[in-house]
Amino acid sequence: MEAAKIPDSLWVYSGDEHVGTLYRTEPLEFDYSAFWLTKEGAFPLHPNLPVAPGRTQTPSSKICFQKEISES
Repeated sequence: MEAAKIPDSLWVYSGDEHVGTLYRTEPLEFDYSAFWLTKEGAFPLHPNLPVAPGRTQTPSSKICFQKEISES
C-alpha cells in the first residue's frame, strides 16, 4: 500500500466561500483568493494576515492554521 502524499497546498473556506490557499512552505504561506479580495465585508483570518493580494509569509500562518494542519 502506498503512503498518502501530503498535499503542497490546501484550499481554505469560510462556509462555502473560498477564502484562499495555504501553501506548505517554510515558513507557511497564505494567499487570499481573488473572490475574497473583492468580497464586500471580507475579513482577515488573523491580525497578521491582512486581506491583500499575494502570498503572505508569516509565523502567524502556522498559528492560524495549526489545527487544520494537524488534521490533514
